[in-house]
Amino acid sequence: MGELTTFTARVRYLCAVELSHAHERALQHARPQPVLLRHDQTVAAALEVIRTCMLPDRMLYFCAVDENERLVGVVPVRALLGAPREALIGALMAKPVLALPPSAAVLQACESMATHRLLDAPPVHADGTLAGVVDMTLLGS
Repeated sequence: MGELTTFTARVRYLCAVELSHAHERALQHARPQPVLLRHDQTVAAALEVIRTCMLPDRMLYFCAVDENERLVGVVPVRALLGAPREALIGALMAKPVLALPPSAAVLQACESMATHRLLDAPPVHADGTLAGVVDMTLLGS
């Protein structure tokens, strides 16, 4: 319980650093083009995709999408790196995904991430496609 309380307090502190952004749309502070992995790809194929992309300094999860680029899960980097090359991305996905509406305010995004102990969350359009990724480190900027 102490670990959860400490984590939640830290996330809320990070969000409160820039209260002037509290009512802005979180999407304004999102990474607009996250790396997308297909749920039916192998780890080997996913790693090839990742090698061709510009990655942010800190990356905890990759977004997994279906053939219509709708978000179906997230893949923790640790799971991806430790998996056999022939494993499917779908088998590594964490589900369900906390998805934010694109209209979510910074404060709403922070509260959702703090409640679910996450450091980033994807805003998702009504059709299920990804709008970006909101990262705790981007919210204060």
